[in-house]
Amino acid sequence: MKENLKKFTYCRICEGSCGFVSEVEGNKLVKYYPDREHPVSKGYSCIKGRHMINIQNHPKLLKYPLKKIDGSFKRISWEQTIDEIGQTFLELKNNYGPDSIGLYFGNPTAFSYSATIYSAAFMKFMGSRNLYSAGSQDCNNKFAHSKRFYGSSLIIVVPDFENIDYLLALGTNPAASHFSFVVFPRPMQRLKQMEKRGCKIVWINPRYTEAAKKVGKHYFIKPNTDIFLLFGMVNYILENNLEDTEFINTYSKGIEELRKIAKEFGGDLDEVERITKIKKETIINITKSFLAASKKGGASVYGRAGTDRGSFATLLAWLIDVLNFITGNLDKKGNFYSYGLIDAVEITKMGGIGSSKKSKKKKYLSRIGEFSTVMGTYPAALMADEILTPGEGQIRGMIVMAGDPLVSCPNTIKLKKAYENLDVLVSIDFFINDTGTISDYILPATTFLEREDFMLTTSSFNPIPYCNYTDAILEPGSERKPEWEIFNLLSEKMGIVKLGGPPIKTFQYTLSRKDRKTFRKLIKSEKGIWLNEEKKIQYNTLLPDRIQHSDKLIHLMPSDYYGEFEKLRTWKGVDDDHFSIISGRQIETINSWIHARGDTNYCYISSKDARRLGVEDHQEILVSTEIGSIKIPVKISSDLLEGVIWLPHGWGRTVKDVPDIAIEKKGINVNKITNDNWKGLETFAGMAFLDGFPANIEKIKD
Repeated sequence: MKENLKKFTYCRICEGSCGFVSEVEGNKLVKYYPDREHPVSKGYSCIKGRHMINIQNHPKLLKYPLKKIDGSFKRISWEQTIDEIGQTFLELKNNYGPDSIGLYFGNPTAFSYSATIYSAAFMKFMGSRNLYSAGSQDCNNKFAHSKRFYGSSLIIVVPDFENIDYLLALGTNPAASHFSFVVFPRPMQRLKQMEKRGCKIVWINPRYTEAAKKVGKHYFIKPNTDIFLLFGMVNYILENNLEDTEFINTYSKGIEELRKIAKEFGGDLDEVERITKIKKETIINITKSFLAASKKGGASVYGRAGTDRGSFATLLAWLIDVLNFITGNLDKKGNFYSYGLIDAVEITKMGGIGSSKKSKKKKYLSRIGEFSTVMGTYPAALMADEILTPGEGQIRGMIVMAGDPLVSCPNTIKLKKAYENLDVLVSIDFFINDTGTISDYILPATTFLEREDFMLTTSSFNPIPYCNYTDAILEPGSERKPEWEIFNLLSEKMGIVKLGGPPIKTFQYTLSRKDRKTFRKLIKSEKGIWLNEEKKIQYNTLLPDRIQHSDKLIHLMPSDYYGEFEKLRTWKGVDDDHFSIISGRQIETINSWIHARGDTNYCYISSKDARRLGVEDHQEILVSTEIGSIKIPVKISSDLLEGVIWLPHGWGRTVKDVPDIAIEKKGINVNKITNDNWKGLETFAGMAFLDGFPANIEKIKD
């Protein structure tokens, strides 16, 4: 019997980038399992990664272009598809200007080098600034902070998990998400190994997460108050002269201004305790332990989604790096910066992705709310108003690629109304999701197993300096096309500049001679390459030469933060009459597109709150905010701080009438009740307020 053809590849669901073995018969994936010989993941994969074989072989995977005709989707040719969409876009561009066309891309785009580059280039060459991404529901605050702190959005520091003696982890659950902005497969195994060798791990979270139950010490915190905890720690260090003075004076400016602000917001630890619900003694002990570890193998404070979607997300990203820096835990121990495979600071300028020095000029700001771009994209929460508000620059046509804004963006009911008002809505995906069901055209894109790829955006985040590469494992099924080819075809029809192809060749033209040599070595490899001979992360790679400010110093107190401090002075938080909502992924789910297990999501509520309200497991309740309300079943949990409810995101629908050819979707969409009002968005990155916002709960009577 003929053996299946085995091919090596890697998962592109998250930063973990776990190695896989694919067994192919003809052009069909028959087996898909973790690669035990992969140098980083070593045979590990989460349930979501292993679920990819079910996605690849799903009967509802799109096969050919579809057009909505008289309310139903009909198959059309690619020639007709490109001709009609291109002509419509060209007419919009000529009649209303290029800004009348917008594009939104979802989280999976971050793990496709070609989709990232070609979509941004298409919008730039067309002349439209209206590019949106999932980043404003996820991570753009980190880029906004880095631009001010280091001089470049692309300088991201990563905990040295292999060597640190203390990890303070805020708002993260690696059992579900493998950390993020870190390549960290085998998360729980590696965290246990860290603890076994003596590293102390402390979790700060309103929820006692799956990760915290398995390793380390957990402390509850009131949602959206982490900034006060960090101010308290920073002030304690500075007030007691415990900072690394020589390090600070050599590589930064602004320490005296930092002292004043830290004292104002963190000087009274009794008040910090009142706000955060973490005891004063605990804050002092955490700070002392962090400092003690800083004198040995190093320490790191790390924050993720729970810290990235609150009222002061960019300030919080800033304080995380401030705490690491003033204790000497940056670029010499504790936290490292990696160049990665190629010079990301330079390469992200391709296609207009990098931040522009002109972004503060009014013509580069968003029409609604006057927000700057972050990594070339505006806050996704602005989309509905940019579509519904008449005037010059109003969006009239939209492309949605690898995302489902009607599930993942705030105030999805309003966004649905906006999308239905468009002249044309185009979905590029491999399933019909909620957004696809109301689209005029659906263009079938390849899955990640049907294209070549490498770790463009994540190789610099790997504590084990290895970069994956994979050829396409399968030929594109039926009539699916890669996104780069779709954008080239549209560019040809519209008569605008295109990047050409194939993308692996086009990409090399952007590289320096040194990077091109490394890249050619990568694409000739079986699985990937080590980024240095030592196979270990390297220090002294950031300070001072890699800092992008002209003075080569870290700017501890960016000047435009002072206005944000005024907001912090008047911040009230959620009062005792309301519940505080937090959201997040589950172990079996990845945002809106993979649900490997489970029939629905629940509203998780603390045991004390459940008794007070008189609700029981699986009983339906009404959760209401200023935007609207949802009915959702309850699960009672001892893992939540009193007054906090947890609503896992990515579930449910906004659209009621769904065609049979659409992907099945269960559960309740929490973003029906989240707010997209631009006046409530975070200042610097336009982060949506998705964690720590107020809600009421009502028991539904039988």
